[in-house]
Amino acid sequence: MMKKSQLLISILICCAFATQNILKAQTNQHDFSWYDSVTYKAYLSSDWKTLLKTGREALGKGEDYFYLRMRMGDAAYATHDYRAATRHFSKALQFNRANEYAREMEYYSLLQNGNTDEAFKVAGEFSKEKRLQLNLRNGVQPEFIYLESGISISSVPEQMQSWSSVSDTVYSEREYQSKLGYIHAGTRVRLLPGLSLFGGVTMMNIERAKDFKLTTLSVEQDSIIQQSYGRDYSYIFSPKVTDTSLFNRISQNDLYANVSWLPGARFKVTAAFHFFQIRMHSFYPVYSVQTVSDTAYYLSADNSWHLFDYQQDQFSFIAKDTSIRNSVVYLGISRDIGDFTFGLNASRSDFNSSFQKQFGGSINWFPFGNTNLYAGLSVSSIARDTTSNLVYEPSIGGRILKNTWINAFVSSGNLNLYNEKAAYLVYNQADPITFRAGVDVQSLITKNLELYLIYRYQQKQATERYLKNSLDAEQLPVQIVLGSEKQYISHNITAGIKWKF
Repeated sequence: MMKKSQLLISILICCAFATQNILKAQTNQHDFSWYDSVTYKAYLSSDWKTLLKTGREALGKGEDYFYLRMRMGDAAYATHDYRAATRHFSKALQFNRANEYAREMEYYSLLQNGNTDEAFKVAGEFSKEKRLQLNLRNGVQPEFIYLESGISISSVPEQMQSWSSVSDTVYSEREYQSKLGYIHAGTRVRLLPGLSLFGGVTMMNIERAKDFKLTTLSVEQDSIIQQSYGRDYSYIFSPKVTDTSLFNRISQNDLYANVSWLPGARFKVTAAFHFFQIRMHSFYPVYSVQTVSDTAYYLSADNSWHLFDYQQDQFSFIAKDTSIRNSVVYLGISRDIGDFTFGLNASRSDFNSSFQKQFGGSINWFPFGNTNLYAGLSVSSIARDTTSNLVYEPSIGGRILKNTWINAFVSSGNLNLYNEKAAYLVYNQADPITFRAGVDVQSLITKNLELYLIYRYQQKQATERYLKNSLDAEQLPVQIVLGSEKQYISHNITAGIKWKF
């Protein structure tokens, strides 16, 4: 019995040692040497999937070194995950700042992502020979110049509100944008590897239709009655409604500038200033009343004419020229983290001595680490005087052809005095935009030439004002002002051409 127990114990001890050796062998095969061997073999055979999977496993276990990052960077670049490639090559440079290939590949990865700002900053660390090889110049240099032009055509709002009776409404007006045309030119200059300056000028002409519905007293001779003493003159007094349309002309000249600075990797700060010089040629109605005399009757006995007086109201129009200056200042930051770009911004605007503040945030997602597909969401809060509102804008876009991209979005919320794209676009027109949708298409024709087309669908709000006759509590005639809002649609089309140096 004793011998059997000793045999059983001996077997258990042997099994324990065998299990320990197996576990030790399994653990040892996933050390630095194993990861280095597997990733190197996958790199030589261009097995990018295995390389990336094994590399991520190694990083998860704390195995991080120069050659692993270089291999993973090449694998990510080969599979078009340029954001991951940027991260790997950037990390490799932390292990070896002198490696020119890692810096060059980080540069190309950033360019593939459309991050030209940081690409130029990385290129600033290239050797003189490499800069000559890539045809990169030192010092201040232009990046691109572009020219664009656009038009906006609006539909006519619904007919003005029907009057309850032709006698109680004496005046009504409605104004809305009928046409808009503009031309814009801009350029961007690289001042330092991590610092750039953008500037642009705009000339815009706006035509605003102003419709008037006016009530005046219409006096018409009805009949002449022959009497024994002479003649009586009879008249019909009735309100007369007339429609009149005039056009207010607005010219707007803009000056825009922004400065972009990269204080660190994948981190950008942008400051902008937008100035407006606006001139308006507008028409205003003037209401007046004059005393008019007309024939009441004729006496044949003394051959005399007798008159009566009545009040005749009328409207006339005067033109007025106005010049105003407005401005917007903007500050924004953005940060790339993984496949996401996060942004925060704030701006302050001065429109006709009315100040407003805008705060916003945005997030953009690149699920494949490139520009083949991306989605975003921006939210802005606009505060002015005692009111505030939110503007939401989801978007989606991607590559539809080898060198062509499309982006679509919708905006909800009141866009009155809203600004976007680092205050490059400011919605300072009189009619608030309550809904907007758009599509942008851009195409690289050659290495240097880019064409783009922009379409915007906008729902706008026109305000009608009424002057009505009414009675107060003492049954005395008074005039009250009423208003209503009408929706109308505008279609904006912009075409542009850009030349990259």
